[in-house]
Amino acid sequence: MFSDSEEEDALLNEAYAVRIFKERINFQPHCIDFVEKFRLSSDQVEDLLEIIGPALTHATVRQGSLTVREQLLSTLRFLACGSFYHAVGDAHGVSKATLCRTVRRVVTALNNRLFDELVRWPECNQKRAQIAQDFYRVGGMPCVADCVDGTLIKIRAPVTDEDQFVDRHGNHSINCMVVAGPQLQAFCVYALAWETQ
Repeated sequence: MFSDSEEEDALLNEAYAVRIFKERINFQPHCIDFVEKFRLSSDQVEDLLEIIGPALTHATVRQGSLTVREQLLSTLRFLACGSFYHAVGDAHGVSKATLCRTVRRVVTALNNRLFDELVRWPECNQKRAQIAQDFYRVGGMPCVADCVDGTLIKIRAPVTDEDQFVDRHGNHSINCMVVAGPQLQAFCVYALAWETQ
């Protein structure tokens, strides 16, 4: 005969032994509003999968883990809509914790494989002259080499050096600057914490 606490422990162990996975949804590659949801076409997603797919493959074949495609699409959806982890997770049948880990993995893979290739200054004077012509054609302004803008990206208060991350509005954030070209290509991306000295 079990005591009450032993019986409760047995029930808890039994409940933990059965894992329930949500149904993965909204990952159809050829749906009508694919570009609206993910900001890339299905062909562009396939190209990305070829480039970063090996970095996203899980070392183990665990039951319920996200496929490489599901990892990429859920991250693209999170980045495209700027919503909360739980909202995007609910839309795709993924837990908030899984989505958080997935976004970190995918963004790290993208940075490791593509950042240095895509984000760089034009290398020769001829390209710079072409950029000035493209800006003139797009905006009618002569002799423009690039556009610079910055934004504050809100973050949770860090445990160490918390005061270094307080912006002029009193929020915790990172200051990010981007230099871009006429076809929306990035020449430079720089993020830093506020210096409060």
